Amino acid sequence: MTKQPLTIREATQDDDDEIAQHLYHLMVELGASAQAMAPDWLYKTHIFIEKVRQDLHYQGFIAEMNDQVVGSVSCQILELYPILNLEYQKGYIWGLYVAPSHRRQGIATQLMQAAQHYLQSIGCTRAVLHASETGRGVYERLDYLDSNEMTLNLT
Repeated sequence: MTKQPLTIREATQDDDDEIAQHLYHLMVELGASAQAMAPDWLYKTHIFIEKVRQDLHYQGFIAEMNDQVVGSVSCQILELYPILNLEYQKGYIWGLYVAPSHRRQGIATQLMQAAQHYLQSIGCTRAVLHASETGRGVYERLDYLDSNEMTLNLT
């Protein structure tokens, strides 16, 4: 069986719908019900991406196989307190998604590596993400460490 060629490329504004769709599917896979999704989720996602594109060096990456989009990931600068030294800049990686039929082929790893290289190229010294249980293995293989982040539900 011949392995299909995989291309990882920088996303453009024309890819924002695809990235938004992937984010929607990711939320559903993580347990969000269709009723929990805002009726105007696509519009809100476009507004969000445009804002972080302008303000926080947002960049998305697309995985394509045979001219079909099979995955994506997004990343940006993570805003920190303005008093911190600029030599310490975190980047945030979010929305890693690979279509179920294309998982376990190394696509998520390649998308993550593209995001990491981009963050490094814009001066980030650390990458931060929030892992789902299903994604944890990918991140551990890429040497991500568990952090001490703690959360409190305020609702």
